[in-house]
Amino acid sequence: MSGRLLLGIGLLLFGRQLFWLFVAVMGFLFGLEWVAPLLPHSPSWLGLLIAVSIGVLGAVLVWLWQWVAVGIAGFLAGGYLTGHILHASGMATGSMPRGLFVLGGLVGAILMITVFEWALILLSALSGATVIIEELALERLPALGLFVGLVAVGIVVQGRLGRPRSTLSP
Repeated sequence: MSGRLLLGIGLLLFGRQLFWLFVAVMGFLFGLEWVAPLLPHSPSWLGLLIAVSIGVLGAVLVWLWQWVAVGIAGFLAGGYLTGHILHASGMATGSMPRGLFVLGGLVGAILMITVFEWALILLSALSGATVIIEELALERLPALGLFVGLVAVGIVVQGRLGRPRSTLSP
């Protein structure tokens, strides 16, 4: 089983319970898909190192500045999901315009800050399902069906593992 598939399963089922993992994985994915491509002539290990560093930085932020980490995780998840939704729907080809990433990121950050627990469950289930679907590389229709099923399972599992609290404390 690949590392990305394991990360996707972890996000899908335990994103709320392991908030630091959610933040670290979103930072890692951001580093892999947005930062590393900015260095096309660098060795591949450098892109991986940057991605891991961003992920670790995100996890450290969880302990130091919880609200900042919440906003950043929401921003990265919102931007990441926006890009993949646009690509999956066929509305975007190639790289996503940075403005759409920022718009999706702002929506994700606002959701995470205002309705933290439920947004965390939803965004981590969506992000986990997205990573899993990408890794399986299915045709569009089966991928959509599996995606919807995975998101539903992720929401149910995370919701049952612990009733969401109304205050911000992961």
